[in-house]
Amino acid sequence: MGRRWSRIDWVLALIGGLAAPLPAQQLLESDTYGLHTYELWAGSLCWADAMDFCVARGGYLATVACDAENEVLADLARASDPCAGDPAPAVWIGFTDLVVEGQFQWITGEPVTYTNWDVNEPNDDICCEEYTNFSCPSHPRFPRWNDERICGTRNVRGWFCELGEPPQLECVDGDGDGFPDGEDNCPAVSNDQADSDEDGAGDVCDACPFDPDDDDDGDGVCGDGDLCGVTRIPEIAVPSLRLGTNRWALLDADNVFDTSTPGGGGPGFVFTTADTAGCSCEQIIAAQGLGQGHLKFGCSISAVQNWMDWINN
Repeated sequence: MGRRWSRIDWVLALIGGLAAPLPAQQLLESDTYGLHTYELWAGSLCWADAMDFCVARGGYLATVACDAENEVLADLARASDPCAGDPAPAVWIGFTDLVVEGQFQWITGEPVTYTNWDVNEPNDDICCEEYTNFSCPSHPRFPRWNDERICGTRNVRGWFCELGEPPQLECVDGDGDGFPDGEDNCPAVSNDQADSDEDGAGDVCDACPFDPDDDDDGDGVCGDGDLCGVTRIPEIAVPSLRLGTNRWALLDADNVFDTSTPGGGGPGFVFTTADTAGCSCEQIIAAQGLGQGHLKFGCSISAVQNWMDWINN
């Protein structure tokens, strides 16, 4: 609730001791969040007039669907305080119980998924407080809300307009984990927001949860486990002639070494980049100093196995 004027207030107002309201319809700040634009206007319009003003701009009095969206409005007020340091006034938002007393609704009709009322609010303290204002930065419990009469007596110094199709999709919580999709580091999977490598992707949907580079060479091996940091797949230099029988090289992007199998059963080996610590045949050849036969026809079984023994020991 905004405080009532005392005799001292009236005297101070007459002698200029109280800050004068900012000029009507002055755009103070603007910012975007998701696909929506938010504007902070200074002025002395009644709630209904402020609503009409925002509609004329192609929007509506701002609605708030999550804490992040509330913080967007708070940041606008912090940047340019429409109340000029006075803790009593506030700013209109589009929340009202005009239709059903005590049941506040957003003017857009979107569901009420979030509120940020001040202590003991809403309380309909001075009759007909059916509209909502947003406290200013100098208020001790900024940025909480208060119910107010339609013209707000002296307590309203501006309003927030929101431009964009409601609801604010950044506030939708698709996986139901309590974190809006716009803030959720893995919006498709419910999670606790753990992000071990601090790359912005939650561990539960991060292919390399401990590798901030996220396997940037695409060999399927993450972080310190990747001994060959720049692996070209498919390989370029191997085989230079043709892929030999029971010879191995990466010829496509599945991270499984390809081979030409013999006419019989063959040894039946399968090698992947996970087995070779992210290294291709051409990298194994270079590291072990192998001969031209491996370049021409691919790595032999023994060459791959020796490499695997070396990295595992």
